Amino acid sequence: MGFRMKTFIICSLLFLSSCCPGWKINEVESLKFKEATKQDYIEFGEGVLFAFATHYIGHVIYLESKGLEWEQRGLTEYIKEPISNGEREAFVRSAFITQIIPSIFLNIYKRDSYFTKGVDFGNFSEIVFNKGDRDWLGENKNLEWGVYTITATGLLIY
Repeated sequence: MGFRMKTFIICSLLFLSSCCPGWKINEVESLKFKEATKQDYIEFGEGVLFAFATHYIGHVIYLESKGLEWEQRGLTEYIKEPISNGEREAFVRSAFITQIIPSIFLNIYKRDSYFTKGVDFGNFSEIVFNKGDRDWLGENKNLEWGVYTITATGLLIY
C-alpha cells in the first residue's frame, strides 16, 4: 500500500472520528473532537509523531546495540551487512515493542489526554500499514503481526 493511500486512510479515519456520534476513542466520545481547541489538535499531532519516533528509535537501538553498520535513506533504515533471519526478526520486533510499551503506560496514567490519543492512533497506523516491517517477521509473521494489531487496536479503542 502506497504512502498516498495510507495518508488517505489515516485522514479519513480522523475525519470520521470527529463527526460520527457515539464513536469513542479512549473513553472520549468522538464528538468531543469537534469541540477540541487548536492546542488539543497540536497535542494529538505530537502524539502521532511520538509514536512514529518511538518506532524509529526501536530500530536504531537494536542496530546500535548489535554494532551493525547502517544508514538512513528516506524513511528506511538500510543495514549495510548481511544479517540472519533471526536478527532481521529482532530488528522488526524491537520497533513494534518499543512503540507499544509507552502507549500502554500512557493509557494507564494519562488515558484522557489528546497526546495519548495521538500516540495510540500513530501506533495503530504504523503497525497496520507498515508492510515492510511485517514482511520481515518470521514464519509465524501473520500471528505475530495479528498480536501487534490487536494490541494497537485495543489501545486505540480502550
